Amino acid sequence: MIHKTVYLLIFLFPHFLHAQFDKSYIAVPILDTIPINVYTKLTQRLEEDKTHVKGYSRKINNYIKHLYEERFEYVVSNFNNDYLIDDPIITPYLQQIQEKIYKANPTLSKETTVYVYRSSVPNAFSFGDGNLAITLGLLSRLQNESQLAFILCHELAHYHRRHADMQITTLARLNYDKELEKQLERNTTYNYKKELIKNLELSINQHSRTYEFEADSIGLTYFLNTNYDLSAPVECMDILGKADKGFNQTSIDFKKYFDFAEYPFKTTWLAYEKSTTWDRNEKEDTFDDSDITHTHPNCQRRQAALKRQLQGKTNRQSAKSNETKFQHITTLSTFEEIASNYHFKEYGVALFSTLLLLEKYPENTYLHAMVSQCIYQLYMYQKNHEIGKVLDLPDSRFADNYDRFLTFFQQLRLSEIASIGYQYAESRKTKDATSEDFWYAYWLCSQLPASKTTPTKIKAEYVGIFPTGKYIASMRQQ
Repeated sequence: MIHKTVYLLIFLFPHFLHAQFDKSYIAVPILDTIPINVYTKLTQRLEEDKTHVKGYSRKINNYIKHLYEERFEYVVSNFNNDYLIDDPIITPYLQQIQEKIYKANPTLSKETTVYVYRSSVPNAFSFGDGNLAITLGLLSRLQNESQLAFILCHELAHYHRRHADMQITTLARLNYDKELEKQLERNTTYNYKKELIKNLELSINQHSRTYEFEADSIGLTYFLNTNYDLSAPVECMDILGKADKGFNQTSIDFKKYFDFAEYPFKTTWLAYEKSTTWDRNEKEDTFDDSDITHTHPNCQRRQAALKRQLQGKTNRQSAKSNETKFQHITTLSTFEEIASNYHFKEYGVALFSTLLLLEKYPENTYLHAMVSQCIYQLYMYQKNHEIGKVLDLPDSRFADNYDRFLTFFQQLRLSEIASIGYQYAESRKTKDATSEDFWYAYWLCSQLPASKTTPTKIKAEYVGIFPTGKYIASMRQQ
């Protein structure tokens, strides 16, 4: 009943909900473990899939079943490791869009569930077992509901054409059919088996390439049966093609945020020179322009193919979708990206995104608290000589505003990080005194060497205002 009430409030009072971002935000709770109803459904689906395995040798059939079990464990681990979101707001909205697609395509059996995936990487994917996912990073970049509908049509095409199952079967045959393996390796310029294994890892960073064009084409046929805007498929390719570039190019005014009466901003902190060397690390693939390493391969060719398929189609008068609702969902996604980055200890990215979002919501107490929390975490990692784990090194291939951000924080002394963190929290005490998030951030920063107060004092003040506060347990543990 609570979930239904929240859902009705959200869509009956959109203007009120937009206003809520101006002052505060409450992040979606992190799932500690997979919901029992979801686990039961996944288990039942696994057993059904295994009963359908037939037509090959016993070894191949058993290996296919083994791969289905690995896929099951992978999906479960994504819930248990906090990546998949099952919430009362975004999830029902995605299901609603999916329902429209199924209603327009009655020959498709309704077997899928859509979840949101905690990642800033703009992507969407089908696990192959009836579960689809769209990342926060993609949701926050989409511009309208029609684009979202095409993305879902594409993933539904992957599922209903059984692309993941076909890959699993091919991999199983490669393991036990030596003649097939030899034939494939003779006729390809790369290790086909290795590529299949890479695809089967269901990696969020490496989008499966084998069936992308087919999923575009079939997904477009599903999409054409709806009343969504026909320009959306081509627009989606533009968005995906720019996925590896910075989404928000706004320059951060560091002085505006970090200039304090008791700790004035130093102009030397703004020193910046674009690096001429590259930071070779695990992000190397993100920057490569080749189809093998690009997050979304062949976007230009895929866009051209979609345009050919759309030739002669007159863009219909699409039914008015609730764009206020859609914009609310994308704003939620932007805030959840920050919450997710912080949860997964990507403190540098979380801080960067928070400072950018503060330009739109300058009085949001959640965002101001996040600034203090992130700077505190940067201090702790720098103190332990491990800041590289949570803050990227500057790199000329990054967007200019992100590269400047990295340069700014990487060149600060440890004492300067401590002073900025404490002074920022102290400067918000009057404005954010009614926010639990502020008091927790203030309590963290009171532990910094630059602090002029004590954690014990801040904790006492917090408990006095919030006797059953959500951060009491965290304060006791640290």
